[in-house]
Amino acid sequence: MTVFDNTKPFGGTIEFWCRHILTQHLPKDLLELKLAEDPEFSAEIFTGQVAEDKLGRWRPGDAMQSSLIINFDEKTLLVETKNTIYQLIGPGRISTAKPERYDYAVGKTILLLSEAKGLQIDDAESVLVYPTTTSS
Repeated sequence: MTVFDNTKPFGGTIEFWCRHILTQHLPKDLLELKLAEDPEFSAEIFTGQVAEDKLGRWRPGDAMQSSLIINFDEKTLLVETKNTIYQLIGPGRISTAKPERYDYAVGKTILLLSEAKGLQIDDAESVLVYPTTTSS
C-alpha cells in the first residue's frame, strides 16, 4: 500500500493523462548522483486535462503538467507530487517521450486498465482507442 503525505492539498481530478518516465533523459552525471542518493529514483511527471481543480488554478478542460511525482498508486490512480495530491480518472498512458514531444512521438505506451473495460489497443501504433458506442 502506498503511503501519501496527507498534509498536502488535494488538487483535483485529471483525465486523459500520461505518466512520463523521464529518467533516461537526465544527464548521466545527474542520474548517477540521484541514484546514489536513492537507488529507486525515477524522474516522472504526469500531464493531462483538468476535469476538476479543487485549488482554483485551472479551468475544466485546461491542459496541465505536474511537478515530479513522489508516489503513484497504480491501483487507485492517486498521485502525489512535490506539493499536491491528484486523482487520475479513466484510462491513461505511460510514456518515455518528453512532454513537449508527446503530441508527436508517444513512444512506448502501456494502457492502465483501471476502469478501461471495452477499450482496444492498436498494437502497431500503441495508440489508445476509445470504445465505439453501438445503437441497440
